[in-house]
Amino acid sequence: MDNPVTKLFKAVEASELAEKDEIKRKIVSCIDMLERYYQTVIREEIYYSSMPVEELNATMVNAYDSRRRAAHDECISACKRLNEICAILKIEKICNVDVEDRAQAAQFCGCIISNLYFSNIRCDEDLIKWLDSCPLNK
Repeated sequence: MDNPVTKLFKAVEASELAEKDEIKRKIVSCIDMLERYYQTVIREEIYYSSMPVEELNATMVNAYDSRRRAAHDECISACKRLNEICAILKIEKICNVDVEDRAQAAQFCGCIISNLYFSNIRCDEDLIKWLDSCPLNK
């Protein structure tokens, strides 16, 4: 299964650009930002799911909310940077959503990070079909 990030790295390699290593570093940096947002959402969800609503600590809720907002802003920034790299390479945008729409950027992040994970492990055919059906991976 070829994921969009792999395709992006292949496009960098196939290009005639002199600064390939710098572009690859920028891509890795963007993927790191997406991964941080993904992890922030997961940690927040675990916290909220692990205890009854009446026991949630307001300070912790505010801290999680603040971290999530900051990570979400990084996610949006990463999407924009990845699309700028695609423009330099003259290929289709990797973030094929409205990156200014926070919900769409978040959904893209979830799809791309999940796709990276599942492309690196052995998946059964049903999971591969499900991943390929994600409209944000088209």
